[in-house]
Amino acid sequence: MIGMMGSGKSTIGTLLSEKMALPFSDLDQRVALEDPRGRAAADLILEEGLEHFRELEFKALRAWLNDTSERGVLATGGGVVTQAGSIGLLLDTQIPIVWLHPSVEVLDQRTAGANQEQRPLLRGLNPEERLEVLGDLLQERTPLYRRAASWTIDSGIGDAEEVARMIERSLGEASAS
Repeated sequence: MIGMMGSGKSTIGTLLSEKMALPFSDLDQRVALEDPRGRAAADLILEEGLEHFRELEFKALRAWLNDTSERGVLATGGGVVTQAGSIGLLLDTQIPIVWLHPSVEVLDQRTAGANQEQRPLLRGLNPEERLEVLGDLLQERTPLYRRAASWTIDSGIGDAEEVARMIERSLGEASAS
């Protein structure tokens, strides 16, 4: 799954993996395995910078794609499509890629409050600045998400359970054809 921060990748991915009896992986958590100090994604970005984080993210994505025993549902980081190597891996895979694409207003609502401080790109912003940054990021990344995705689902409609069911049905229909 690809999509902006707050699009529901981890929540919906966990539900989808349970429904389909597949393993779930969160790429941000796998990045910590690539870091010698095992730091969380947010800490890596703050301490080492976004470029270093993207390099580790690429390595973690490549490792996940190469390990067929781990195959299942993967929630990527929101900016995975911004790194040429990572988007190349996504484009080369035969695994269906779902772009979770809620409105910027839904993203803003989901990333506000305590969630905001866990997201280095939004930390310390007031509500207007947060909405502007999210809108700019979404505008910048939309062509990249569109390019990498097998299909798009509006994850802002209904609850996470309903979105997971929609994806499960879509995957079933895709494999039947």
